[in-house]
Amino acid sequence: MAGAHTVFNGTGTVKWNGNNHCVLPEWWGVNVSASSATNLAGVNAMHAAITAGDRGACIFWSTKAYTFSGAWTAITKNNIRHIGAGGASLGTWFIFENTTGDDITFSNCQHCSVEFISFIYYAKKTSGYSIKFDLMSWSYIRNCSFYYGYNGINVCRSSETQVTDVMFRNLAGTRGLLFNGTGSGTNSSYRMVVRNLMGATAPPIGSINDVTHIKGNWAVSTAYVLEDVVVANGKIWM
Repeated sequence: MAGAHTVFNGTGTVKWNGNNHCVLPEWWGVNVSASSATNLAGVNAMHAAITAGDRGACIFWSTKAYTFSGAWTAITKNNIRHIGAGGASLGTWFIFENTTGDDITFSNCQHCSVEFISFIYYAKKTSGYSIKFDLMSWSYIRNCSFYYGYNGINVCRSSETQVTDVMFRNLAGTRGLLFNGTGSGTNSSYRMVVRNLMGATAPPIGSINDVTHIKGNWAVSTAYVLEDVVVANGKIWM
């Protein structure tokens, strides 16, 4: 397998086939030293090559901070897994510069994943999710952290999703994890397994859309719902 350097460049079309389904984004010019626009173009070209092929791929990201000038083109191929190098301090960072909209979208495919990647934002986001699963099945997000974005994960019209070992911190929006979908058939979501979901720094009162969810001090006699913000033992809980 080629090393972490540019392999594909110039004009032409790459179609990813064969038995080697381990992919490095650096082959398409994605690199910590590249511009955010180059990285965005490279990752979209990489997905286009995989989509044109006969199978998906495991995409391995190095221990680096990758910056992208905008949201990725939606991923629509089965069996695409993005696998990073682990923890926030020394692992794989994704830094998106767009301030609105969803950053990574998987749409109408299955057996996909995002793993061991931290999403860290320096530009203030005002809308959107870091990851959106739409019309997905048998896909998962695990060992990911989300810092200073807007909303975290949107699982929409999807089935058999797993979200494991995920942390949200200092999000500007009001939703860490949204399990979305109404009605029946393709408009509904079915069964999501969540394990070890963590949050830090509850949103300020001004960021919560419905002030009726500000409950004050915890009381055993009150029936709370997920959106409620409660004070107990000197801490804010949500």
